[in-house]
Amino acid sequence: VAEAYIREGANVVIVDRDSDVANAAADRLGEKALAVRADISVDEDITAIVEKTVERFGAVEILVNNAGVGATTLFLESSREEFERVV
Repeated sequence: VAEAYIREGANVVIVDRDSDVANAAADRLGEKALAVRADISVDEDITAIVEKTVERFGAVEILVNNAGVGATTLFLESSREEFERVV
């Protein structure tokens, strides 16, 4: 997805909980990419993503949310904590 946006001339922000993963992806994409280490389940991290994006690119114009977490427990057997982590 990021590569397609880059090809069309867009700037992209790569967000991951693992800074090494985010940095590797952004490095591969080039100057139009920014890496941000963040956990989107943490409000302060979301604020930091927006601030860093606006600082570097001026605005957030498109959001592609591709975050996901898997579970090994059947849905009906999940605890409240597991449900909250996945959702």
